[in-house]
Amino acid sequence: MLHNIMESLVKQRLDDLLRNDDDICKCETCLDDVRCLALNRLQPKYVSSDKGNLFSMANQLLESQHKTDVDFAIIYAVTKVKERPRHVPTKKSEAT
Repeated sequence: MLHNIMESLVKQRLDDLLRNDDDICKCETCLDDVRCLALNRLQPKYVSSDKGNLFSMANQLLESQHKTDVDFAIIYAVTKVKERPRHVPTKKSEAT
């Protein structure tokens, strides 16, 4: 098992940060774009076992600088996607 734990951290923090943000489209295209842009700004952190994954995730979450870096990358990505979403608007997303 090879896994980039930054993907999990970005997904978790993105969910937390967008929970109260109704100003961004939450369609899969927009969310994928946010995750991609954020991950491209962050250094990958690969693990090869479940034990390594758990240890590394706990370590990353405890370090405030890593959390700040992840949050900053997500906020940057959200701003970019809001400016130029790639999805095809639907009735629901046109209202947002």
